[in-house]
Amino acid sequence: MIKSVKRCSKCGETKDTNKFAINNAMKDKLSIHCKRCMAEATRKSRGLDDELTTKEQSILLKYLPYAHEGTQILSKKPDGLGKEDSIPLTLADISRDNDITYTQAQQMLYKFTRLNLVTMIIQSNNDGGVDTLVYYKKDNVINHVFHKKDEANAKA
Repeated sequence: MIKSVKRCSKCGETKDTNKFAINNAMKDKLSIHCKRCMAEATRKSRGLDDELTTKEQSILLKYLPYAHEGTQILSKKPDGLGKEDSIPLTLADISRDNDITYTQAQQMLYKFTRLNLVTMIIQSNNDGGVDTLVYYKKDNVINHVFHKKDEANAKA
């Protein structure tokens, strides 16, 4: 007789076997985690959750002063007068300065975009390539980072 329920080793809940993915390597041919726990772990590992890690928060706040006063573009010269003075920081600069891969920097900025903390604009450059401009939404960054901490402290 085939079992119709199984206990998830992650959440501890007992669920119908149709709530578990097929895994032929296992004795019962089912994954040890339920589909919901697996999806949650995948979202978290890909940076698709809404919580910022300590590293993400520190990088987000590190570049806050680099938002150009007039354009809000992350810039190498944030005190410059106009758009011409606003030499954009590139994803390569951000990844190199923070000892993360280019792909990690890209995924992190996609997450910031999804959380409405920045806007990324892709445009062609004079060399035939593309540049990614990052526009900071200062008020959203401050609210997200500092007010979430205040809310967490109030709950504790």
